[in-house]
Amino acid sequence: MADQATADRVGQKFQEWAQSLPSDEQGALAEWIEKSSGGEVKGYQANWWQEDNAWWNQWQAWWTE
Repeated sequence: MADQATADRVGQKFQEWAQSLPSDEQGALAEWIEKSSGGEVKGYQANWWQEDNAWWNQWQAWWTE
């Protein structure tokens, strides 16, 4: 397993990349994450990916499981 500093760097890059996508592509990415997580992220709220640092938060939630 990667050390925390490496995981944090990857998470930050994921946040930057995902946030750079157009809104419809962010929605598609969010849908994929929801499906691959068994729907667990759906509990947050509709359009959760539009919140500040949403992708970073999702990365951290997955990483710390």
